[in-house]
Amino acid sequence: MAQIKVRRIEKNLQYALSDIAWKISPMLEKNVFISINKVITSADLNLAKVYVSFLNHQQNKSLLLKKIESKKPYIKKILGDTLGKHMRKIPDLRFVIDDTYDYIKREEEIFSGLS
Repeated sequence: MAQIKVRRIEKNLQYALSDIAWKISPMLEKNVFISINKVITSADLNLAKVYVSFLNHQQNKSLLLKKIESKKPYIKKILGDTLGKHMRKIPDLRFVIDDTYDYIKREEEIFSGLS
């Protein structure tokens, strides 16, 4: 039963963070789309690992990640406003670059080269 609650909270966090990412992406960089691919929380809900991917970016991904990290207090405040009624404590956010899209893109290039 506890795992079901954790998964539900992870989905709620992912949905809320996706909405926030859509709002703050113009603040970080022009023409960059930020995608929240996955959120994994610890069992005690004190830590959330947020997997982020960037589309249409010209800058280094680590630089964009640092910009997101600098907005972390603002993001947590908005999360508290949106999810505060459902959660007692907003977890600490750790942003991680998700390179799944780049991996798939590279595989497609390899397979197209074989044809």
